[in-house]
Amino acid sequence: MRCINIFLASLLFTLFQVHSFNAAYAEESTFPLAKEFAECTGVYKAVSHILDVTGDPETALLYNNVGNGSKAVARFFATGILRTELIDEFLKERSGIGYNRLLVAAKGGYDQSVVDECEELSDLRGEIVDLLLEQVYTTQNADNKVHE
Repeated sequence: MRCINIFLASLLFTLFQVHSFNAAYAEESTFPLAKEFAECTGVYKAVSHILDVTGDPETALLYNNVGNGSKAVARFFATGILRTELIDEFLKERSGIGYNRLLVAAKGGYDQSVVDECEELSDLRGEIVDLLLEQVYTTQNADNKVHE
């Protein structure tokens, strides 16, 4: 199922880039991805918390940053599907589900298989984060040229 999601997400990513997608199709197709990435945000935040408490702050920071990337991707897929004022609530709720899923599966530590499920989406997460960063960089450069 995840392979299908990754293929579908790659296809949707391409469609987003050329701005020629059907909104109803995108809504139906991207909402499950928004949920998955939001839940992975919670998984990564839980791992970060556990590593921080157990004395590995460098790796904890790494997982925290990966969680931030997952959150940005979840927001990317949720935008246009949910009303803007509901996106933060959605992200918080789904992230909490992921956080709890990791801790319940682990019973005291954390279950690497839950993390591995999220890692299956890492290539797509990286591509979208790169796209979002490129958009921010392009917007900032355009703003700077206007103010020069």
